[in-house]
Amino acid sequence: VNVTVIQDCNQLPIVEPIISIPNTFSPNSDGINDVWFVDLKNNTNVSYTIYNRWGTIVKQNDINTQTFVQWDGRTTSGEIVTLGVYFYVLKYTDAKGEEQKKNGYISLFR
Repeated sequence: VNVTVIQDCNQLPIVEPIISIPNTFSPNSDGINDVWFVDLKNNTNVSYTIYNRWGTIVKQNDINTQTFVQWDGRTTSGEIVTLGVYFYVLKYTDAKGEEQKKNGYISLFR
């Protein structure tokens, strides 16, 4: 058995947490999978934009102090969106201080 002792913690690599981004949810008030939720762990400066199939912004949240994103299937003004496929752009600052951007599709079922 080999044991390596590192005296200086600054020599340890920063390990990025795995971010799981769901691609489907069903905001139908049945208590199951009603919210699209992304846990960004200890990342900061989180912002996101959700677009409909025509590229119109339906939900947007500017930089905030939360380390998670959630969407309940409503527009920024509170209107219920129709079922369909939506596109998201998620931006945040990781533990190394670097800006990250993730994007993809969300299928919304009712």
